[in-house]
Amino acid sequence: MQTNVTWTSRNIPIGTENPIDVLTMNFRVPIWITPPAKVNKQTIIENIITSMVDASQLTPANPIGAAAGQYDNVLASTDSVVWSEYEFLNRKVFTPGNFSVTLSYIGNNQYTMALGDRAGNLNDPQDQATVTFSKSNPTLVPGSTFFWNKLSIPINTTNLATFVDSTAALLINTSYNIQIQNLNQIMFINNTNGDNVFDDGIGAPLINLGLLATTYPGGNWAWWRLFLAYVTLHPYATYKQNASRLNLLLNPLDQPNVYQASGWIDPHPTDQNKIIWTLDTASVPAPTLTAITAIVNPLQKGPTVGLPAPAVGQRYLLTEKPADTSAAWGPLSANANDIIQYNGKNWAVSWSAVNHKGTIEYVINQFTGKLLIWDGAQWSEYILPRYGPGYWRLSL
Repeated sequence: MQTNVTWTSRNIPIGTENPIDVLTMNFRVPIWITPPAKVNKQTIIENIITSMVDASQLTPANPIGAAAGQYDNVLASTDSVVWSEYEFLNRKVFTPGNFSVTLSYIGNNQYTMALGDRAGNLNDPQDQATVTFSKSNPTLVPGSTFFWNKLSIPINTTNLATFVDSTAALLINTSYNIQIQNLNQIMFINNTNGDNVFDDGIGAPLINLGLLATTYPGGNWAWWRLFLAYVTLHPYATYKQNASRLNLLLNPLDQPNVYQASGWIDPHPTDQNKIIWTLDTASVPAPTLTAITAIVNPLQKGPTVGLPAPAVGQRYLLTEKPADTSAAWGPLSANANDIIQYNGKNWAVSWSAVNHKGTIEYVINQFTGKLLIWDGAQWSEYILPRYGPGYWRLSL
């Protein structure tokens, strides 16, 4: 709400007069617009934010005739309007398609990212086609054959267009199709939304096509379909640090351009529902604490009891308060969320959670390779297992 509030007269009624007065108020309203059509040349998936807010402020005024301590539910002035997040009636964040991403760590700073709906469900209710892509400029070896969903596909030419035309003739009256993309890549299309299964027949032509003798699962949302709505994906394996990126956001509402983490994208070798996301380690905070060996529940495991024998420098993050004395840990005064370290004789607290309330710390878990964050009250993985619509962006 702006400050320029105007009245037409604001006269005080006299006698039996009942004048009509008009109040004009100006509001500044941010509006995020999504066009009702596909936007080509778009390189970033933007956020769509909708909010409805009840703005009000009680004024501690004591009007004439009111008893002491009574207040009117009126605004003292336009400057007293308060916009509080606690007064939001409704707030939603969307991205085109309203997709979320689910992360699974695979090691070496890499994750798989599965595409899902707002609730995280991976299944595509629209039953769109499953498409498996060959590599660009595949090599065709005449005289070889391969099986696609148990259909024998012969290769009798080295010309890509001729091969696609001859194979398409074999697919008449089936639920399958074959096409060329970008004049140099083959699309194997299963229109039933089912799996694509490939096997070598005569020779080993699949490797020359850039395919694996395996099952390419269907039935779920497809990343390639989302990419085609924008621009061509530039894979990390080819373009390295100039590759397409996916950025995870801390808070798209209050900090729309602050990324929690960023990384590069590669297509998954077999699953159209997944991509390989390689974390850019420069985009995440540097550890503030010496790496821990693992996270343990000291009431369930201990050195030589589910854990390796004690060694100097071993460090464990505790999920529970240990017993003051135990056969596994010896005498140990520690609490949940503490980090303990072995000094060659005993285990002792190296970092105390109680002494670091309200501070931020980062540490690497050597057992998983993941970065952990202490937010002042609890430990958690820095990169979360799922990000909803609006909390991630593509830069293709």
